[in-house]
Amino acid sequence: MPHVNSAIEDWAMRNVPQLKLIEVETRLRNYSKTDYRILGLLELQRSGNEAYLSQFSLSSFQSRETLNLGLVWRKLSPNNTLMYGGNVFYDREFNTDHSRIGFGLELKSSVYDLNFNLYEALSDKETVDGALEEAADGYDLEVAMYLPYLPWAKAYYKVYEWDSSIYDIKHGEVLSIQLQPTGRVSLEIGIHDDNTMSNDREFIKINYVLCCNNETTNQNFMFISPVAYSYQSVEKRFYEKVRRENNMVKGVKGAVVLGRGS
Repeated sequence: MPHVNSAIEDWAMRNVPQLKLIEVETRLRNYSKTDYRILGLLELQRSGNEAYLSQFSLSSFQSRETLNLGLVWRKLSPNNTLMYGGNVFYDREFNTDHSRIGFGLELKSSVYDLNFNLYEALSDKETVDGALEEAADGYDLEVAMYLPYLPWAKAYYKVYEWDSSIYDIKHGEVLSIQLQPTGRVSLEIGIHDDNTMSNDREFIKINYVLCCNNETTNQNFMFISPVAYSYQSVEKRFYEKVRRENNMVKGVKGAVVLGRGS
C-alpha cells in the first residue's frame, strides 16, 4: 500500500498540485447496508492565513448514488491557534433526482471543534419504487473535544433534526469516538438514536487517506502528550474535509411512513 500511496501522490503533485486530499470511507452499521464514499479537496486559492477550497464526494448508500459539491472558506486567527470558516454545498441523489443545498460554519482548534450545518431541500416529491419520497430540510450541530493527553483521539456529540411534509425526524443524537493513529487512517465508533429508532444503533466508520498532503499523511500520531490540553497551531488542518451529512435524508410514504437517511 505505501507504493500505491506514493504513486498517487507523485502523480497528483505533477499533474494536479491543487489537489490536497483524496480519501476513501466506508461505514458499517448494524441496521442497514454498508456505504462507501470517495472524497476530494482542491485548493482554489491560498493567501497567507486564508484559503478557498472545493470539496467533492461521490457515495453509494442503500443502492443510492449521491454527489456532493462544495465551496469552502477557511481562515486562521492571528496566532494560528483557531481556524474558522464557512461553506456552501449542493447535494444530488442521482437515482431519484432528490437535491438540496447546504450551508455550514466551522471552528477548529487543538482542544475542541464546532460544526453547524443547515440543509434546505430543492427538489419536489418523487415516487421511487412505488413509495412517495421527499428530501428533508434539517440541521445538525456537532461539538468535538480531544481526549486529555491523547491528541490523536476525539469525542464527538451531535444533535440533529430533519423535517418534511411526509415525516419529521426528531431528537437525533450521535455520540462517537474517533481515533487517528496515523495521518492516513482514522477509525470512528459510535451510537446513533432518534425518534425513528426503537433502540440505539451502532456504527463503525473507517477512513483512509490516499493523498495528497505529505505534511500530515506521513506522520504517526499515536503518542501520550505531557499535558492534557494546550492550544497549538492548527495551520496543518486547512485541508481537512468538512464534517456534514452527505447522504440525502428523506421522508418516505409507503406501506409505512418513515424517515430515511444517515
